Amino acid sequence: MSLVFNTTLTRCIIVAILFTLVASYQLPSETTRIITKYEGYYPLPQANFFNNTVVGFGHRCQEQPPFSISCSTLAMPLSSANAYGLLDADMSNAVECLESSIGQNVQLNKNQLGALVSWAFAITCEMAGKSNLATRLNNNEDPDTVVNQELPTFIKHQGKVVPFLIDRRNDELALFNTPV
Repeated sequence: MSLVFNTTLTRCIIVAILFTLVASYQLPSETTRIITKYEGYYPLPQANFFNNTVVGFGHRCQEQPPFSISCSTLAMPLSSANAYGLLDADMSNAVECLESSIGQNVQLNKNQLGALVSWAFAITCEMAGKSNLATRLNNNEDPDTVVNQELPTFIKHQGKVVPFLIDRRNDELALFNTPV
């Protein structure tokens, strides 16, 4: 009994710390809305549209960054509250990913960062870092121009245009272009 309590307590502490980290970045609530809208909620691990095994709101069940919380350590079925805690951790990882792949000279407001967090969350940290979008931002091109030109190119899966990816990119662009 105490082992279960300690494990649960540890998870609660970790989720609280991660929530604080995400909150410190002041991501807009619209970021969470976009991610949850397009990722859907899975209380048990299952394959998504892209054939990735996910749980919660798009948390990939793999043991490598940026999704380093293994699904094998999570109590299943995953409650909605725990799914939001896991999403907060994943968004924190996406922020760190963007910070490491986009130079510090790139200045983004919270809406712009929130839009790019949703995008990086969806395509993976590795792909975001290798993207033409990141390269252009790091070459000191105007963020408004770069993102409005590059984000709409991320609408295909296996060479085919996917309608919900068009919708997601449009929602991310709307957030990116919303003044603070």
